[in-house]
Amino acid sequence: MQNNSNKLAVISLIISAILVIAVIILFMKAPGGSAEAVSTPVDTTDMTKLHEKGQGAIIVYYNSDSLNTRCSLVVEVQKEIMDAQVNAESRLQNKQKEFESWNKKWEAKFPLISSEQEQYQREGEKKQTEMLELQQQLEQELYETQNRLTLTALTRIQKYCRDLALQKGYDYVISYQMGGQVMFCNPKMDITDELVNTMNSDYDSTATEVPADAETAQ
Repeated sequence: MQNNSNKLAVISLIISAILVIAVIILFMKAPGGSAEAVSTPVDTTDMTKLHEKGQGAIIVYYNSDSLNTRCSLVVEVQKEIMDAQVNAESRLQNKQKEFESWNKKWEAKFPLISSEQEQYQREGEKKQTEMLELQQQLEQELYETQNRLTLTALTRIQKYCRDLALQKGYDYVISYQMGGQVMFCNPKMDITDELVNTMNSDYDSTATEVPADAETAQ
């Protein structure tokens, strides 16, 4: 049973780590494995401010670490994922307590006669199977919840980056993160504040909760 608890704790750490980098990862791949699920076709009539080939491209960036702590939508996504994690841990702990209570009742009867030993073994194997099945179910539920909510946040971020790019004539909007592949970004090209303020203004005025799926975010 201790192994089950340790495994869920590892899952918890993995989920926290994934949440930090999910915005970058899911730009390339949606849960279904299709990049088209994330990409939004750009109407060519809205591209008048963008540069032509051969001209100097304008590249701006936002700090994803800052966005993760300041953007209301992303903070709400993190909260819902953590709530799902806490709920999963609680369900697994309750199952483990149920097993421990069952085991104590049998321990009170020790030493057991042959027929009792057989019953104890059968029931124990059944309960261990139930524990394993519940653990696998919770892992799958956490995975699906994380993917659904993270894709929702990603779709929103992509939309606002696209809108700002088309409005201001930015050719590229890059996600910058400490420790990532980009070692330096010109502070003059940082649009983090503008992106966060725009997203928060829209989210706070229209949203009461994170959409049920990514389609409502598009």
